[in-house]
Amino acid sequence: MDLVKDTKKWAEDISCWGRQLGTKEVVIKKIEFLNGLGASCSHIKSGERLTIKVYFTARNRVKDVHFGIAIFREDGVYCYGPNTAFEGYEIPELKNGDGYFLLDCHKLWLAPGVYRISVAIWDKREILAFHYHEGYYKFAVIGDTPTTGELLSIPVEGGSGNGISPQIKKECFEQASATEDQQDIRTEIGDINKPSIELLNSSKDKKDVFMTGEPVVCFINFIPPLKDPRDLLLWLGIYREDGIYCQGIMHALNKGTRCEIMFPELLLLPGGYRMALGIWDSQARKFLMLYHAARSFRMVSSYQDHGTIYLKHSWDWRLP
Repeated sequence: MDLVKDTKKWAEDISCWGRQLGTKEVVIKKIEFLNGLGASCSHIKSGERLTIKVYFTARNRVKDVHFGIAIFREDGVYCYGPNTAFEGYEIPELKNGDGYFLLDCHKLWLAPGVYRISVAIWDKREILAFHYHEGYYKFAVIGDTPTTGELLSIPVEGGSGNGISPQIKKECFEQASATEDQQDIRTEIGDINKPSIELLNSSKDKKDVFMTGEPVVCFINFIPPLKDPRDLLLWLGIYREDGIYCQGIMHALNKGTRCEIMFPELLLLPGGYRMALGIWDSQARKFLMLYHAARSFRMVSSYQDHGTIYLKHSWDWRLP
């Protein structure tokens, strides 16, 4: 199987959100958002289960259909877009009558915010829409802490930022974003050179290309070792190659030469990414050191799904 090396990352035109298109031989009647208990909801916490259930009526018999659902951030950033055709499901015919299909996302690793949902019933080749609700529905993800500018909340070990104020995390992102022309920042922190970043797979092989869902270990090396890191925090920001801020990780610095951060499953979808690296002075509330492009890497995948993050899921349906 050929690996997917890039995928669609943006909505086509957010000014078109809210419209309905299609031949209407099959009509989408309504959708429901269901939480992990199966109850209807308008929001869930980041990392919880979400099921999107779509009810439809087939007015005529139609052949060779597929179902699709897409999740976007309100600015048009494509979060995730699977469909039944990508996954090899064949739906040879819809007869007259009522039915439904649903997408069950086992854990929704999106950061707190408001999102738009598109749902569609297409022909097999996605040339003809029987019914397409484009960015038609709103849904909110909430969290225990305020939003800090991120798109994602992929689980991470070794850099959770426990005890670090979300406000500091937000300030890190804002100062990094405000740096004119993406200029690096460098002030004197003893005789520390620019830290290096090593990315390793589960076999401890150094790599710069990873499979979606693969474990990734990130080592940040300090030479010479940190001697007095009091009040200093490490900030690691992951960005798409088009500049979209995916996720920030913070780590209290300790004496030594190395920090370790691990993604048990790096769920980023195909494309290019970069890591920004900063050392933050929590007393002065500013970066002492910031490198916008400290490390670049790429993701590839066997999945054809669109967007930025792969969300583990399952499909189900009842056909008329």
